This record gives sequence, C-alpha cells and structure tokens, in this order.
Amino acid sequence: MLYSALIQSHIQYGIQAWGNSPNIKHLQILQKKAIRVINNKPYKSHTDPLFKKNKLLKISDIFRVKAALFMHDNIYNPDNLPISFKKMFNLTDHHLGTRQKLDIARQKPRTNFSERLTKHSLPIVWNNLDDNFKKLHKRSEFKRNITLQLLSEYAEVIRCNNTGCNECFSL
Repeated sequence: MLYSALIQSHIQYGIQAWGNSPNIKHLQILQKKAIRVINNKPYKSHTDPLFKKNKLLKISDIFRVKAALFMHDNIYNPDNLPISFKKMFNLTDHHLGTRQKLDIARQKPRTNFSERLTKHSLPIVWNNLDDNFKKLHKRSEFKRNITLQLLSEYAEVIRCNNTGCNECFSL
C-alpha cells in the first residue's frame, strides 16, 4: 500500500509522455531501491523476484502498459481521448485478413529525438503486442492480461555469476 500510494502514483502520472526518455534509468534505480527497502532486502538484492512477489511492474513495463492502454482507447474508445489525439493514430490500411490489420500506422521519425515522442513511441508499443491482446475489446480484461504477461516474464529466483553477490554466494 505504501508503494502504491507514495511511489507508483508519481511514476504513472503522465508516463505516456516521458516514459520513453533516455533519462529514465535514474528513476529505475530509485524504484529498485524503494522495492528493496519495502521488502527489507540488502542493497544489491536482485529485484525481479521482489517485483514478481509484490505483483508490481518496473517503470519500463508501466510505460508499456499505459502506452498500450492509451492505444487501446484510441481504437476501441476514442471518445475517452482528448480531441487533439483523436486523429493522431490510425489503423493501418490493411482491409484483408492480414496480421497487421490491428496495427497502428506509423510515420518514419526524422530524428532520434522525435522517435521517443508520443507520436512515434506509442504505436511501437501497440504494434509489438501479441494479436490476441489487440483483439480484447474490454479495457479491464486487456489491462489485466498485459500486466499478467509482463509479470510472468520476471524471474522468481535469480542465480548470477557475480562472486560479490550476497544472495547468490552466501551459501
């Protein structure tokens, strides 16, 4: 509850706009420190098992979920979006039963900077989703399935080769 109230709420606010920034690494470090403190773990403990145990997503995955939800709303609930976004994203022109029929059309970014902007980064997240997720019309079901998929990718136990690791070489 402490994490959700004090940390996660700040991370999630506007993450669709800033979540693809190259400076996100600083926040990832702070998020890992917080998850270790909350779980009373040592400074260099592996965090994947802690995120999985607490059913919390890492910042990069929070960005992926929020970006996917935004694009889901764009396709299935466009009235929930601000007017300025309603015509920014469109489905590809594939009318036949192709695999890309639920993909968002993308313009090629001109610079590395513009590639990180919402206009380019959100369609990438959507287009990289499994088609089974894209077909889910119900927002709550869509969000739950994506979150569970991302959490399932976290390791429950990590054994590293770092001899300085207190967790892996304390035996």
